[in-house]
This record gives sequence, structure tokens and C-alpha cells, in this order.
Amino acid sequence: MRFPGACNYRTDTTVLCHSNLLEDGKGYGIKAPDEKGAYGCCRCHDVLDGRAKRPVGMSYEVMINLFYNGVARTNAILRRLGLMEAM
Repeated sequence: MRFPGACNYRTDTTVLCHSNLLEDGKGYGIKAPDEKGAYGCCRCHDVLDGRAKRPVGMSYEVMINLFYNGVARTNAILRRLGLMEAM
């Protein structure tokens, strides 16, 4: 996701960060599908999930925009690797 001021850019902490939005399929005790996930480092994941504060100057809207850009990049990687069907 590469959140400025949060990202550590370390591949050894990269995980698939799922959307927390209801419209993406998130629910009580239910994760959004993998198609609504973005690769992110542990620090970006903490910001997205609310375990850490957003960096100073980063609005919620900017965070969500960066998340969805990350979803697009992640889905492209997964399609290129043959792990996701083309849409």
C-alpha cells in the first residue's frame, strides 16, 4: 500500500491486507475476499486496520485511495503469477 510516513518497505513483513469496508464484503467476523486485498507491510497494515494512527496529514480518503491503488497492483501481480483469473 506504501502509506507515506508509515511504510517500512520491507518485503519480509508483507502480508495481504483485506478491506475493512462493508461494501467490499467485510462483516462481523468475516474478512473481505482476497480480491479486495492489497499487499502491505506490517506498519501499513496496522494503519489500515486502525491499530496505529494514520500518519500526520494523511486523511481517511487518501488512505482509502492508496489502499485501492494497492488492490489494483496486487491483483495485477496475482493475475501475472496465474493465481487469479483475469477479470
